Amino acid sequence: MTEFDKYVPGTPCWIDVSTTDAEGARAFYSKLFGWEYEIGSADSGFYTSCLVRGRRVAGLMELNSEMSAAGARPAWQTYIATEDVDDTVARVREAGGQVIMGPADVLDQGRWAFVTDPSGAAVGFWEPGLHTGAQLANEPGTFTWNELQTSDVESAKTFYAAAAGWQTEVMPSEVEGPPYFVATVGGEMVAGIMEASASPGGSTQSFWMTYFKVADCDKSVERVRESGGAVMMARIDSPQGPFGVVADPYGAVFAVISDPA
Repeated sequence: MTEFDKYVPGTPCWIDVSTTDAEGARAFYSKLFGWEYEIGSADSGFYTSCLVRGRRVAGLMELNSEMSAAGARPAWQTYIATEDVDDTVARVREAGGQVIMGPADVLDQGRWAFVTDPSGAAVGFWEPGLHTGAQLANEPGTFTWNELQTSDVESAKTFYAAAAGWQTEVMPSEVEGPPYFVATVGGEMVAGIMEASASPGGSTQSFWMTYFKVADCDKSVERVRESGGAVMMARIDSPQGPFGVVADPYGAVFAVISDPA
């Protein structure tokens, strides 16, 4: 399924990137994914909607001085759908998370909050208004998977069960190493959870990784390099297809993945 007009609560429904150079980031992602843009009004902080075939697939915003002073850095953010963000925030607090921003209305688009889980990974929750989330996913130039890389898998499983209603199960694997967990809602897979130290690059920092579907992993990784981005892992073969871990020129990390050969 690639077209969406709503998301089941507990499902990642939106992504956006914060950057120190919105114009430069727009140029980078346009070259990489073929995105076109719709730049919002001053009331929205000139929040940019990234478009594929005229459909909304991601957001882009420039960090202001206040955000940077508070420690915000360029990054891709994941937002999880909820029917009631205020109730979700209450459950976040009860489960040991911290609220960074919100809950707050975003004009008539929806209501949101941004929190950190007990391991420090930042994640958003989105209660839809006119903005129901990404209108396209799982096709080239759109997000296809969201993965929590965490320093504490067990506490993450407990936290997201309380905050997002997730159940978790181990993904079978013939490769030795720490287990990879899949989060499900209503029996459908919605996200991954893995130990951060087992991630490409071996970082122990907890964060949410966004995977973008591309037609050709190798060509996309090379395009990142040519456009001034960084390549952490050029290619990793997996049953889901080859993927690479990269960063845009401003430091926001993400992954690109193509279908298996």
